[in-house]
Amino acid sequence: MGLHGALNNVKFSTCTGENTNKILNENWQQFWEELRPSFEETFAAVFLKFSNAIFSRVPEEDIFLE
Repeated sequence: MGLHGALNNVKFSTCTGENTNKILNENWQQFWEELRPSFEETFAAVFLKFSNAIFSRVPEEDIFLE
């Protein structure tokens, strides 16, 4: 490929990244609405696993103090 080919790839990559950022910034609401269900499902699963790990090791009376 050589140096010339590598430099062309860098220019293309920068241009592509800038265009991708522009598209995402201009259309973030549509992207978010499309991705939201999977983000919520993933967050819920991680939070549940984390919570179960904590609550299975800490006695109930230490969690709910009178």
